[in-house]
Amino acid sequence: MEFIQKIVSERSLDTLCTWMDMYDEARFVAAMDSEEDELKTERLETMKKFKLKG
Repeated sequence: MEFIQKIVSERSLDTLCTWMDMYDEARFVAAMDSEEDELKTERLETMKKFKLKG
C-alpha cells in the first residue's frame, strides 16, 4: 500500500510516465506465460502493434 501511495502522491509528469512504462512492461512479461484471457488478448494486441511474431 505504501508503494501505491508513493505513486499517487508523485507530482512529476516524467516520473509518472516512467512508472506507467514499468507497469506496461511488467504486464507484457506477465502475459507471456499467462493463461488469463485478459493478458493473452493484451499480449496479442501488443505483438500486432509492434509486428512481433511468437
